[in-house]
Amino acid sequence: MIIFAVMNVAVRFRSKLICYLFFSALSFNGWAQPMIYQGHYPFAQKGITKAQKIKLNISILKEAKVKEIVYQEQQQVIVDSFADFRVALGSGILMNGNFSGINWSDGAYFLQLQSDSFENRKQLYTYETQLRAITELLPKNKEGIATADTATDCGEIVIPNPHHKRPRKVTVDLTTSYVNLRYPADTYPVYRHFEWFDDNLDGIGNALVLSYSENTTHAFFENTKLMGEVKLYSSPFQQLKISSEANLVRLTLTKPEPITNFSTTYAIKGPWKMIYYIEW
Repeated sequence: MIIFAVMNVAVRFRSKLICYLFFSALSFNGWAQPMIYQGHYPFAQKGITKAQKIKLNISILKEAKVKEIVYQEQQQVIVDSFADFRVALGSGILMNGNFSGINWSDGAYFLQLQSDSFENRKQLYTYETQLRAITELLPKNKEGIATADTATDCGEIVIPNPHHKRPRKVTVDLTTSYVNLRYPADTYPVYRHFEWFDDNLDGIGNALVLSYSENTTHAFFENTKLMGEVKLYSSPFQQLKISSEANLVRLTLTKPEPITNFSTTYAIKGPWKMIYYIEW
């Protein structure tokens, strides 16, 4: 693992410029890919002995002065014996709104699930979790860039924390490229936008991942130290992890694994670059 100690990065932008780059990416809403969410079914009050099919009403709410529903759909999901399920948000039966038209840079967003429980089919239960926390442009926040050359496929970025408390939110834009090993001249750019927010300041937060690679999906992770995954197709090449401490923030890009898709193997090409923005 290569460690990149970031004190004063070689190229620094003003906070407004960094966030402008983030927002420009987020505001792009022409991509129709769904958002993968793997959650724990919150309405199972007793032990589950076998997998069950459950109907979920799914809403995405935007918070301005009040919360308003911007998208609604209905899906049938399989809940396993551990009460876990996986759903592709944006791919269900449309009830209201346009998933691909959501402007993720415009405020805070919440995910709301409604369903009956296994034990009480007549009562409707509601569960809500935060999808995205709003970004604040403040002088105390920290921005920077970390880069690696073509020989480096993973690394750990150590960012000093002058505030001596865990950050409220960390945003990272990662760019890299992968190569078809059968035809090394064929490279594929990968761009991922990560937002990890920790309102409780306990080091475990929620993570929103937006992908602007054609064959991938967006993703949402709940109660995690994982900022997200890097992938070209459905299987990830590597992960971006975060460790927030009182004196530093660690961003770890794990060692990539080659992926085979339709008998073609892809591997990291590089170089990679991260633009990060840390909020307290």
